[in-house]
Amino acid sequence: MSRGIKKDELIYFALFTTVAVVPFWLVKYVPSLDGPQHLYNAHLITEILKGNPFISQFFEINPVVVGNSTSHFVMAFLMFICQAWLAEKILLTIYIVGLGLSFRYFIKSLNPTGSLLYLVVFPLGFNSLFLMGYYNFNIAFIPFFLVLGYLKRNEDH
Repeated sequence: MSRGIKKDELIYFALFTTVAVVPFWLVKYVPSLDGPQHLYNAHLITEILKGNPFISQFFEINPVVVGNSTSHFVMAFLMFICQAWLAEKILLTIYIVGLGLSFRYFIKSLNPTGSLLYLVVFPLGFNSLFLMGYYNFNIAFIPFFLVLGYLKRNEDH
């Protein structure tokens, strides 16, 4: 395979990713503290975009881009094609897979010869803030590791 991906490494990555994602799909509702609030906000965004006149008389989408809205908008757009509980599971799956890939990119930027050190991020991805439902905080780790990896790879340019 190209770009330093070995067959065994791909198997380990797939195994760790599957083990990390399976708990989301074993239950209908993912238990978290703020998860229901994120779903409610995403539902409101979906209804506003659909043009619901009742919801639109009380709420509008803020034209100013503010922080902590990534998960709301991702789930809102997913709610156009699936139900809310499924949209949350897809978001969390995207988070875990994205975290693994971005951390792998960062570690490979530090040590291109090959290391399975990046697999440690999977259990660390389930931190207390994630379990409490602070999805936006955790999603921010994906671009964080991508930027760190990019800076490391291009530090001489």
